[in-house]
Amino acid sequence: MRHSKLVLVLSVLAGALALGEFGTAFTVGTPVFAVVFGLLFLAGALLTRSRWLTAGAVLVGLLCLTEVAEFPHWPKHGLGDWLTGGGFALVSTAGLVVAIMVLAARIRAALARA
Repeated sequence: MRHSKLVLVLSVLAGALALGEFGTAFTVGTPVFAVVFGLLFLAGALLTRSRWLTAGAVLVGLLCLTEVAEFPHWPKHGLGDWLTGGGFALVSTAGLVVAIMVLAARIRAALARA
């Protein structure tokens, strides 16, 4: 996949996760954390579309890693919780993979220039 398409996919995934975080703020016990994560995902999406691509990819990658690592500890009270939590974990895993791919492409491009 071309580098520009990877960046687009990463920013779309980060935007989707931001919207999801804002949506779950109404259903979780501490909505402040969901809003903060949503704002951070939104900042990462905006950073990936600017000249701060590396910072945005690192931020989105770390946030996705946190989401994936915390998934087993989320309370699941029914099928709806399993489906939404599993969806978040799946999209976060995709975001983590794409963030790694973007950073690897940046490193390869920097090494090729040197």
